[in-house]
Amino acid sequence: MFAKRTLQWLLLVGCIIAMVGVVGLSQTEAAAKGLNIVVEGVRPPEGAGFAVDLKVNKGCGASYALGESLTLSVTSAQAGYLTIYDFMPDGTVTLIFPNYYHPNNFVEANTPYQIPGPQDAYKFEVGPPQGMDILKAIVTTAPGIAPSGKADASSPFPVLSKDQMGFAKGLNIIVKPGQSWGTATCIYYIGPQFGSVTINSVPQGAAIYWDGAYYSLTPMTIPDQARVHSLVLKKEGYRDWIQQVAIVGNESRSITATLEPLGAGWQARPKAPSNVGGITELWANAFNSDGSAQIDGWYWLTDSTFQASFGWRFPIDGHLLSSTEAWFNLAPLVTNAANGGPGYETIVQIIVVIRDAYGTVVSQTIRQVRLTNSFRPKSPANSNGKGYQTCGLLPLELPLAGLPLGGTVEVTTSRIPTSYDGVYQPHVAFNPDALVLRCR
Repeated sequence: MFAKRTLQWLLLVGCIIAMVGVVGLSQTEAAAKGLNIVVEGVRPPEGAGFAVDLKVNKGCGASYALGESLTLSVTSAQAGYLTIYDFMPDGTVTLIFPNYYHPNNFVEANTPYQIPGPQDAYKFEVGPPQGMDILKAIVTTAPGIAPSGKADASSPFPVLSKDQMGFAKGLNIIVKPGQSWGTATCIYYIGPQFGSVTINSVPQGAAIYWDGAYYSLTPMTIPDQARVHSLVLKKEGYRDWIQQVAIVGNESRSITATLEPLGAGWQARPKAPSNVGGITELWANAFNSDGSAQIDGWYWLTDSTFQASFGWRFPIDGHLLSSTEAWFNLAPLVTNAANGGPGYETIVQIIVVIRDAYGTVVSQTIRQVRLTNSFRPKSPANSNGKGYQTCGLLPLELPLAGLPLGGTVEVTTSRIPTSYDGVYQPHVAFNPDALVLRCR
């Protein structure tokens, strides 16, 4: 029994006889040259060949899932002797027809043959490894020309060579140019077909997150990919670029993303998580000061229409997903006058938006948080323009394990026309450190 092959040959009673393999996409240079010879170079001289048709049941070029059944169909324009080879990923060549269970390889002209046939005592079942499989059929008008090795009970599908390139070259010599013969090739895929994607950005140097995992900086090429993936590009001073990318097998795709500047008020501010006493602190990557006035690094929401806001954007990573609880701690400044009057307590509105890696809103929560001033003055004393420190807490109540990896938690806060006293409308000031996401 041959190990590590792709196409499993089984008795109908379920006994595995052998496994035939795949030529993978990741080849050495020599193997790649041999592959080209297999596909293009093994053919009769001009005018000497006749038509041979070779297919698999899903059609050449199709993809098969592991465990699927596979059959071959062959039709030759002339009667002759059929030989089928399989070129495998480890550099070997296996004979799959004729074989120990079907030694007679004569075929009639213009007659479709199914391999294995309905009455044959074996079948094909697709197995690992995944990649590209090449089948090569040769029909000769005389027997014993194409190499077929010795098939017996111990080796029903014999390995003919461990040098694919040399074997393919030799076929053109062994099958004499003066003899009449025909050939056909069929390529199919085990599992997804693999391709590659080249990722670039304007400007360059953006961090690449592929399915939530950091890869490198643009530009770079990610090989051996298939299906649909999540791509996120991050660069300081620019909005995250998020897109789903479909990779088609055996193709190379190129993506160039034009990054959008964060705009007025947005500032990129990467800061590594910290852990103290088993509690992890996650800091915002960016904040929004649109509509606010900056004084000594604090952004004051003082507009009379209560429309000014301040926001933070946190990445969803392994820290959050592995936590059992998470909450926001707020520490803004509060006064009741533009020149830093008494430090009254107040209530602010908080909007928490969860977005997945593609920017789609997963959930949105609107809450009100009371900001408490533990040092609230007993008389209307002036804070000399700096305001009074307050604090507040807001639990992140979503199921943390269900948060979308690679997504973001966006927090926006604004004033509301009320206050702790129900009379004053205090001004509130935030900065990047005025809100931190803690988890454990």
